[in-house]
Amino acid sequence: MAKEIARKALNKQLPDRTKGALYFHDRTVKPDWARKYTNTANIGLFKFYKPKGGDAK
Repeated sequence: MAKEIARKALNKQLPDRTKGALYFHDRTVKPDWARKYTNTANIGLFKFYKPKGGDAK
């Protein structure tokens, strides 16, 4: 089952609930780096981010 999920994720057949996030952290911490990025989603105990402008750095 894990291989099938991974295959679908790699083939972009699953919805991206993080809206393009490349980074994440637990909501109970406030890392300094987070303010440099755009928050894209809050799912469960995690906050997700992507670079401002949308490109990986």
